[in-house]
Amino acid sequence: MNAVAFGVVQTRFGLPQSEDQVIETGGRTIHVGMPAKQAERMGISVDPDKPPTDEETYTAKPMPPQMVALGRSGTIEDAANSIFYLCSPMSDYTTGQVLAVNGGARGGMS
Repeated sequence: MNAVAFGVVQTRFGLPQSEDQVIETGGRTIHVGMPAKQAERMGISVDPDKPPTDEETYTAKPMPPQMVALGRSGTIEDAANSIFYLCSPMSDYTTGQVLAVNGGARGGMS
């Protein structure tokens, strides 16, 4: 059995929490995204008066190289490619591995 451990992959969950992005479940409202302090530490901000477009949401964001060696967040395609690898015959001899898909993140970000 293999697994994938993702670092920061740019989805709507990779943006700071906002009043506009919520999920209603079990009578509760859950704000989608990362806490503001974490987003600030990663250099990610969103203008509350101008919500990001889909392109802005899903495009890789620059990240400090001291946090991620490749200097950017991952994309949905980066995530999908790692899963594709494990589902393909290319990984037939790979077993018992956790594939870290995190752009070389440092400090336990996977």
